[in-house]
Amino acid sequence: MTVLFVAAVDLLFGTVVFFQNPRARINRAYGFFTLTVAIWGFAVSLYYAVGDSALIDFFARLDYFAGGCIAAAFLYFALIFDNENPPKLVMSLLVFAPTLLFAPIY
Repeated sequence: MTVLFVAAVDLLFGTVVFFQNPRARINRAYGFFTLTVAIWGFAVSLYYAVGDSALIDFFARLDYFAGGCIAAAFLYFALIFDNENPPKLVMSLLVFAPTLLFAPIY
């Protein structure tokens, strides 16, 4: 239950920051990061709440995928945080490439 509450609060913070200035790259990066953390939290909570084995499998896979996205989203946010040298498009795509390559395995 605590993870569900933290995921909801995290989603709220991310939404507030994002809508302060949706065009700002830093706000979009932070919003995406908090969204991945919230999805992970909801997946963990629902994993323990459901009883159907097909749903348990789905939420376990979503949990692993969201966990991989958290690392990539935080790295992207950290790269964006330095306003002097924002990453190029190729670097941004390379940050998310490992997560997307391993997604079919989940």
